[in-house]
Parts: sequence; C-alpha cells; structure tokens
Amino acid sequence: DEREEEEEKEESEEESAEWCMIENKELSGYATGKKVAMGDLDTAKSACGAMSDCKGLTTEEDEFTLRSGSDLVDHEGSTTYIPGNCPKICNWEKVDNRKMKGVLTKLKLSMEKAKAACEERDDCKGIHCKSAKKCALVSSSNEKKSKKYDSYIMSCQ
Repeated sequence: DEREEEEEKEESEEESAEWCMIENKELSGYATGKKVAMGDLDTAKSACGAMSDCKGLTTEEDEFTLRSGSDLVDHEGSTTYIPGNCPKICNWEKVDNRKMKGVLTKLKLSMEKAKAACEERDDCKGIHCKSAKKCALVSSSNEKKSKKYDSYIMSCQ
C-alpha cells in the first residue's frame, strides 16, 4: 500500500508541474511525426509528459498539438506551452547606420554568435556590426551615426 501511495503522489506532482506559456511562438515538428491534436490542455500536457520526444505543445486553431522541436519560431496567433520555467526570450531591433557605445568585446563574432553571447550577459544591451561576421557586444543602447555600422538593440522577456 505504501508503494501505491508514493506512485500516486509522484503522478499528481508530475501533473501539477510548472508549464511556461509563450504567446505568438510555435515549436517545430510534431512529436509523433504527424499531427496529434487534443482539445483539452491538461490532457495534452499529460500526453506530452508521457512521451520522451515531446518538448511542448503549440495551439493550432482551438486545439493543442504535441511538438518535438525545441526552437521557438515566431507565429502570430499561436500559443506554446513548454514544461518547466520560461526561457529568456529576446527580440532584436535593427538600427541602420548606427554604432552603439560601451564596447564589451572586439569585432570578431558572427552576428549569430554575438546575439547568443549578448543574451547570456547581464551587462549587454545589444551588438553592433561592420558585417555579418564582424560584430561586437555593447553595454549601452546610446548610439551615434556611422555609415560603417548597423546596430541591434536587444529586449528580453
């Protein structure tokens, strides 16, 4: 009887686990390889939790689909639910012909690597780039005109 009580306790803890809701984003790929949609959020969460390749749920019309991808992609009108705490989601605003101040690194990172590195640092506000392969992290969103640079200002949720 004790073992059954423990199993029931574990099951109820799993069902009440934290899920993060992210609006206007979707996860790619269906967990089963094809679309499986459910009308009830709690049923979909339980089904996802029971599958090793299910990384979360994304709404399609009024249903919840089981998803296998871990990258969040912009998709207006979709809502995604992922197990656990919410990840840091950053948006980038391009500012043409501007060089931002407060340089934190040398101009040696690709744009993709610079954005990823900036998202990991508390003192980083954005990046400025001479080209897609020559970017630096910056600590200030203050900027000055420059024909040689484009800047990208980061805002995270």
